[in-house]
Amino acid sequence: MLTKPEGKFSIIVNGPVIDKILNDEALTKEFILTAKFAETVIICRATPKHKSLVVEKVKSLLKVQTLAIGDGANDVAMIQSAHVGIGIQGNEGSQAANNADFVIPKFYFLKKLMFVYGHWNYQRASDMLLYFIKKHSSFGLLGVLVQCLALFYTVISIDDIMFFLFNVIFNSLPPLISGTFDKQFESSTLQRNAQLYKYGKDSYGYGRPRFFLCILYGLYGALIINFFGYFGHMEGVGIVSYGWYMSCTVLAIHWLTWAIDVKTWTFVHVVSLAGTILVFIIFMCIYLSIDLSTSISKINSQGVWLYFTGAEFWLLMLLSVVSVILPYTFVKTLSQDQYFFQEKLNEKAQRPQTPKSRFFSFFSVFKDQISSRSKA
Repeated sequence: MLTKPEGKFSIIVNGPVIDKILNDEALTKEFILTAKFAETVIICRATPKHKSLVVEKVKSLLKVQTLAIGDGANDVAMIQSAHVGIGIQGNEGSQAANNADFVIPKFYFLKKLMFVYGHWNYQRASDMLLYFIKKHSSFGLLGVLVQCLALFYTVISIDDIMFFLFNVIFNSLPPLISGTFDKQFESSTLQRNAQLYKYGKDSYGYGRPRFFLCILYGLYGALIINFFGYFGHMEGVGIVSYGWYMSCTVLAIHWLTWAIDVKTWTFVHVVSLAGTILVFIIFMCIYLSIDLSTSISKINSQGVWLYFTGAEFWLLMLLSVVSVILPYTFVKTLSQDQYFFQEKLNEKAQRPQTPKSRFFSFFSVFKDQISSRSKA
């Protein structure tokens, strides 16, 4: 077992030496494991094949995510071998840029690409994916639990139109906005504290524990909704009214869950949530004002209206929402991201008190590029 050498050191290898190392499996393994402890590893006069083999060996022996950056045709093999390939569009031609995952005009932009946009992209993607897991698990398990309560007799509790529009209209815009504009830290904070990159490097935002916790949260929400719906309703409530109770309650839980998960509230977030709720209310008013008792839906609109205007529906919905959201808020508060960063950085990450709106945030990208270009 190779032990970590004492002190700091760097490794410099030329082309003939790296060729001999890569042709010997034992030397290759020892070289890669030793290079892991080095401050800097420089391989000069290497062929495109050597560059590609080094990346492949690092991937296979160290089990890490690799990034390769180059500006010429001799870097194409290395760029394609890495998990993430970055090409520099410069005087060496466009071969590297054409075969890369990302293209930057100067090497100067690599820092911001990794520590800012890489962090934002990972955080937004992981948050949106976890929200989808919570959303679909809770909504999907509602029907399963209803079947159990009905002793597996074929019943359709949720209206077909609700199935069609639930994810397309009533629950699509908020997560889309969050996945586009939400951000955990400002650009200046991410560039100043490079250790915040560990948020994605250590898979803190998304991993197996969080995945299974989201599944359990969805199951818990479905159980609570059915618990209050089954034991709270008085006799005489039909399956259609019961289905609308479940649909409205789980939708309210999803909206509040999304609101709790938002890292930075902006004007766009408020408009997306308020607009979605308004669209749902307008839809309900129009849909239930039409007599559909003779149509395929078979809904007694008058009966559903009477159910919505009763205190029983609103009380059960309030109890269900509070019973699901309060534990989620408590757990979310105890496991805030700031505690993780305080432990890693021994300092509290400073967030802006009044974050500016990101409604036209794509203009800020060009502004940042212009300012970075001027610094370069």
